[in-house]
Amino acid sequence: MASVTPRASVAAFLGALGAWIATPVTAAPVVVATILPVHALVASVMGEVGQPTLLLPPGFSEHTAALKPSEAKALADADLVVWVGEGIETLLAKPIRTLPKKTTVVTLSRDAGIALLKNRAGGLWDSHDDDHSQPAGKRAVKAHDHGKGHKHGHHDDNQHVWLDPDNAKKIVTHVAATLARIDGANAGRYAANAQATNAELDRLDAELRLLLAPARKVPFIVFHDAFPYFERRYDLNAIGSITVSPEQKPGSKRVIEIRDKLTRAKAACIFGEPQYDASLLRNLVEGTSVRIGTLDPLGSTAAPGPAAYETLMRTLATALRECLAPGAS
Repeated sequence: MASVTPRASVAAFLGALGAWIATPVTAAPVVVATILPVHALVASVMGEVGQPTLLLPPGFSEHTAALKPSEAKALADADLVVWVGEGIETLLAKPIRTLPKKTTVVTLSRDAGIALLKNRAGGLWDSHDDDHSQPAGKRAVKAHDHGKGHKHGHHDDNQHVWLDPDNAKKIVTHVAATLARIDGANAGRYAANAQATNAELDRLDAELRLLLAPARKVPFIVFHDAFPYFERRYDLNAIGSITVSPEQKPGSKRVIEIRDKLTRAKAACIFGEPQYDASLLRNLVEGTSVRIGTLDPLGSTAAPGPAAYETLMRTLATALRECLAPGAS
């Protein structure tokens, strides 16, 4: 065996060091996700490559968020912005439309191949409210048309699309493909992370279906129409909402209608949301046997990160099960 001189060893080390320095280092793309459940799915796809920025903190109202200067800067600096659409992050519509051309924007309600449910007309979803009131498994769906006739600011489609694990899988797949186009050096990692995430989502879906089985068909009322995708996925029986718009309190006529519906439909529960005053719910159920629960479509108590999506969905399912079927084993 030929001996290696100290001088040769130093030369080899310096050569290797020079080659390492000359190798270009590809920085992870700067990614912004607007709301917690979307951020969790994007973070799971990015994995070890980098961490996306969560633009809007847990606990905000997704319909009335206003950007802080630091949040506006985060948007402007991003290589990729992932949001649901202006039917959810309403006040982000203008800032996103004015982003630099270099920024890739993924609008999940349009770009991820998700069939959108229509918003249900009225707050009580009676049979005269056309096909919006069909049973959860039969509600009309339609593809979101952003063609010539689309008008921003008018939303017939319900955009709470993340509340169905099958939709979440479509989001994961689309985000992975988008990241691969932006950052080809890490395309394989994104694809592998997406595959692993979607396998976890399948397991989560099976778990939730089992957990919610005792709650199927039990009538209940929600605060606003934020859960049709969840209801349809697990064959749940929401019969109405307290308010059509979460920013508008129901008037006295609506309160009387809801109390009457609670009694007639033998609703087991009425659900509020953590961002809104619970005193209205207590007034609605006073003198009835209707139980009060809380459903949070944003998962505001979950710690941001890849696990937040599963935490959100399990928390929703558990809250429904405990209120709708408290004695079930």
